[in-house]
Amino acid sequence: MADFNRDMLESEGDFCSVHLDGHRPDNKCMKTGSRFVDVKVPVSLKSKPSIGRVEVECCGEPTVQCVDEECCEASEVLITQKICVKIPIMYEVTASMGESCITCEDSFGGC
Repeated sequence: MADFNRDMLESEGDFCSVHLDGHRPDNKCMKTGSRFVDVKVPVSLKSKPSIGRVEVECCGEPTVQCVDEECCEASEVLITQKICVKIPIMYEVTASMGESCITCEDSFGGC
């Protein structure tokens, strides 16, 4: 592998490389190889829902139904009321990133 000097950044031409200052290195031709890679980053999502103030509203009139049909000391009734219950829920989600990994793609060829 050739030595790389950050002060010698080069821009590629069609055949040979040329330094950014316009000078071409003598008898040298630089080419750049490329490769597709897969980068995997696990992301963990955690939810934290919370419930707001619950509201209840009566809808219509209640129905009253006798449970006992026989004569006795006490009688039981069943009262049914249709109600509307409003439950506000606030959803909060946080994300945290794990360690990433990189692997070469199985197919041949560059970018």
